[in-house]
Amino acid sequence: MSASPHHRLPSRLLLLLALGATACGHPIEDGTWRLQQDLRQATTLDTCALLPADGKLGEGGLLVTGVAVRLVIPVPGPSTPVPMVGRFKNPLGGEPDEFFLEGSVSDERMVVRGASCPVQFGQSQLQATVQDAGTFTGTLKARYELGPSGEASCPATCDVEVGVRGDRQAK
Repeated sequence: MSASPHHRLPSRLLLLLALGATACGHPIEDGTWRLQQDLRQATTLDTCALLPADGKLGEGGLLVTGVAVRLVIPVPGPSTPVPMVGRFKNPLGGEPDEFFLEGSVSDERMVVRGASCPVQFGQSQLQATVQDAGTFTGTLKARYELGPSGEASCPATCDVEVGVRGDRQAK
């Protein structure tokens, strides 16, 4: 007795799903990444002098699951790393792999020109293009709304926009 077409359907479906899962892989590796200012790009905006003089923004962890991306990394301003989540863009006809991440902070403090200022709400965004499995470049934007403090030198808002480069660190 030959197998009916209905018995072969699940195995064919599994094969198609497996092929689809590998086809949406992105050429970027999970792990520890170092984020630094891309010196080839000029700083667009830094209203509160939050960028470090040496251009090193810090290290953090990156995790890719399908089209979802999670990056926890220091951004200019808050004292703790900001969790950022997002997705890969669906590339069209030979476009490079790109991803877009967003993160937010609140109830933090940050140092602005020597003053400890309360962050009521802050939002960061990273739009990046994958160069290879161990490198991405892009633009990091952050905006912080600062609350009232006892220090007159705390501004109402701080904005940063800077070109960045991410490099995968050795395991």
